[in-house]
Amino acid sequence: MASTRARSLCLGLALTLGAVAPASAAAAAPCPIDPEIAPHAPALAQQRAEARLAFIRGRMDAAAKPSRQWALGWGVGLGLIAVAQAAAAPFVHPEEAPDFWMGALQAAIGAGERAIFIPHVLIERRRQRKRGAKGDLCAQLAAAEHAFVHSAKWERRGKALWQHALSIAVNAAVGVALGVGFGRQVQGARVGTVGATVGEVMIITQPTPVMKSLERYRSGAFATTPTASWGVRPMVLWRGAGLAFGGRL
Repeated sequence: MASTRARSLCLGLALTLGAVAPASAAAAAPCPIDPEIAPHAPALAQQRAEARLAFIRGRMDAAAKPSRQWALGWGVGLGLIAVAQAAAAPFVHPEEAPDFWMGALQAAIGAGERAIFIPHVLIERRRQRKRGAKGDLCAQLAAAEHAFVHSAKWERRGKALWQHALSIAVNAAVGVALGVGFGRQVQGARVGTVGATVGEVMIITQPTPVMKSLERYRSGAFATTPTASWGVRPMVLWRGAGLAFGGRL
């Protein structure tokens, strides 16, 4: 009788250990890496899933502030410039009115672009916050990596060569329209040049924190190091407009 009980106890213990072992192995299994990240991130597999998720969320939160400031600064600034020029156009000399109308058009195009094409990190960060802690850890990490990659792609597109070409082409078209349509060639050249310059400054000053953070994520180096940053935004004054420079050490 005693030997039968001993065998039953050993069998039950073996079954229990056999059931726990696969569960523990599944829990310890690493979360997969996003296919767009994995080929360039051999060291990332050594990082724990919790650390990877914390890094992405922290970097997305940090990237939101400069991206929001850049988009709002340019959007609001150019919008105010467009309103100011459109409001002044009826009160200037009739020959000069087209200069103001075309300048207002240029500024409105820039403001509209900033209102429509919002930095993707702001959209993805809002989605991540709404999602919260739904799903298991690997599902949360997969969604976070997907958002991370797409936010970096948006920043990379904003710096692409075709963006510079498009900005120059649009502003040149406004200048040509003023010169040919209203016979104000000199003013048209000035409006086109100023608009193209402002467009280039806007593109150059676009922050790219997610692009930089993605490279660090791929390297597996999660330690944070302070970096200097700077930016340029339009500034509306009582009798004109200018550029405001700011930075952080």
